[in-house]
Amino acid sequence: MTELERLKMLLIALKEVDAALVKSVEDELFANQVIGGREVRFVFEMNHEVAYKAIDSSWRDLYSNVVASYVLNDERTPGVIDEEECQLIEKIVKQDTAVAEVEQYMLKHLKDSVKEFPPSLEKLLA
Repeated sequence: MTELERLKMLLIALKEVDAALVKSVEDELFANQVIGGREVRFVFEMNHEVAYKAIDSSWRDLYSNVVASYVLNDERTPGVIDEEECQLIEKIVKQDTAVAEVEQYMLKHLKDSVKEFPPSLEKLLA
């Protein structure tokens, strides 16, 4: 079992996600300093799992930083949210009927990080 799988099991099993657990997840996700599809899928999935638990506020920062790193630090379109990335974000955010607080925070973080923010993502901001 990998460390990420172990952390995933903890996130699912625990009723509360504290700052220490979030820090452990962050350390593991950023261990090789590159955020790829595996890491971003992990935070998308775990965000859904922890949505109705007591979560330390550091989770929203981690979630936002992982998504921003994946989207803005890619080799193809660095610093830009391209169409494929925009569609991925929309798909994840629209899975639920309402855009959750963590997702709102992530969208605002992305908007503040780019020169041009896609109109379709702008519509998702409350």
